[in-house]
Formats: sequence, structure tokens, C-alpha cells
Amino acid sequence: MSEHTTTAIATILRESSVCQQIVTFLLENETAMDTVKGVAAWWLGCDEIAAQAALDQLTVCGVVNVRTLISGSLYGLTRDPNIRTSIRVALMRELMKREKPPRRTKKVLAGLAVGKHENPLAEPA
Repeated sequence: MSEHTTTAIATILRESSVCQQIVTFLLENETAMDTVKGVAAWWLGCDEIAAQAALDQLTVCGVVNVRTLISGSLYGLTRDPNIRTSIRVALMRELMKREKPPRRTKKVLAGLAVGKHENPLAEPA
């Protein structure tokens, strides 16, 4: 995975709370897939335009995969383990910057391949 992809993921998560919410949901429910309408209504509780914009951003950098069916498109978390690790690291950095990180932090961190990184939450050199 390129440094550009890692940077793009971190930037999107830093700048978009809707993207953060989608990624957090998907990391907690890794097999979940839904339409834009379902993501907006059930995952986020927001309008479809905001959900579509966030899903488009996440799709471009490889965080979300799209499966196109006759009935519409389904969105779900990438299966790429390297991208999943980058997502967890970027999201944890964003969550840890908050005064009170959410309780969900442990769930988001679950699955992080700590053994492959000396300190996955350390700022890049």
C-alpha cells in the first residue's frame, strides 16, 4: 500500500465526521454491507446525500468496496488487511486526540496487527 493511500485515509478521517462514523461502524461490524439508503438510515442517522459523499470518498481510497447488484450497490469494508490496519491506526490517532476518547476505542483497536509495528500509534517520522 502506498504512502499516498495511508495519507489519504488519515486526511479523510480527520476531516469528515461522517467518514469516521462509517469506518467505526464497519470496524465493529466487519461483514456489514448496505445500500446508501441503509447506511444513512441505520448506520448513521443522516441524509443520503451526506452518506453518499462519505462513501464515495472512502471508496476512492480503498477503505470501502462497492458490490453492484441488479437491485443497487452495496457498500462494505475492504478485505485488504494492510488497508484495514491503516484504517485502525488512522482512526485511533484521531480518537486519541479527543479529550475523552469514546468507549468504542477498544473495539476499534481490536484486530490491529500490533506485532507488525513497533508502535502503530506513533506519529510517522
